[in-house]
Amino acid sequence: MGAILKWHWRKSRGSVEKFHGAFWNDVVDKILDKLGIKGAYEGKLPEGVRVHKRESVEAEYLFVQNYQDNPVEIKLTEDMLDMEIKEVVGNVKLSAYDVKVLKR
Repeated sequence: MGAILKWHWRKSRGSVEKFHGAFWNDVVDKILDKLGIKGAYEGKLPEGVRVHKRESVEAEYLFVQNYQDNPVEIKLTEDMLDMEIKEVVGNVKLSAYDVKVLKR
């Protein structure tokens, strides 16, 4: 899910450290699962791809962002409406540094 932030004091000033890697991602995922906190998207994502969710009264919108310099393809966990092409899709293809908006 992401990095763990650790706060510690050094000479009366705080600093934040980020811990990355599979171990920390697994720890965070287990904690979030135990607390019942769900992410914006439940499926597997390639490295460098992030999903952000926005909700309205009528629908949920997923913003799928590729932060890599190479294209990726994602198999969705359910069919969604691609807002750019106005078609229901089961896969999303993202070019390098691309963004897609999906409606659930």
